[in-house]
Amino acid sequence: MPWGRCSAAGGGADIRYGGMPESGRTSWFGLQEAVWRKIGLRAQAQIGVLGIAAPTAIWHSPRALTPVVPLFNNYPRGLHDKVLHFVVEGDAAPDEAVAIAHRATRYGTFAVPVARVDGEPVEPRHEDLVTRIFLAPASLRGRAKVHWRFEIEAMPDYVDVLTFRGAGAESGDL
Repeated sequence: MPWGRCSAAGGGADIRYGGMPESGRTSWFGLQEAVWRKIGLRAQAQIGVLGIAAPTAIWHSPRALTPVVPLFNNYPRGLHDKVLHFVVEGDAAPDEAVAIAHRATRYGTFAVPVARVDGEPVEPRHEDLVTRIFLAPASLRGRAKVHWRFEIEAMPDYVDVLTFRGAGAESGDL
């Protein structure tokens, strides 16, 4: 979320990037409008060019980061972690997208060499420097749940893996 809009809303000092859900806190996931169009979903809400959705589940997000205002502090953070090969798995409804984001991109490599849904390989619907978005193939949409398995190469403390739905997904209107 743009820092200026967060600060103007009075919540800038309480914002955290990543981290597991906490009581009394709301989690949001944001993508630019063009990415929402590319993955074929609609954002649940819009703030400027940023479309946002509430995660349906957060499978992996061990460490939260506080925002740094580049105007005053653009020094690199003191992140000292090793790039590791690790696995994240979870079950989701077939109409839920899975997002994998690496918040420490400046500090280490990020790759998702293996992605599977119900044992079958799947390619990301969207891929950029810090994010991969996966959707189950239409052939799996009739199932109650699908099982995702990702092998990730990155700094695990700063990788978020979550599921989300686009607006209208609950009614099957993707």
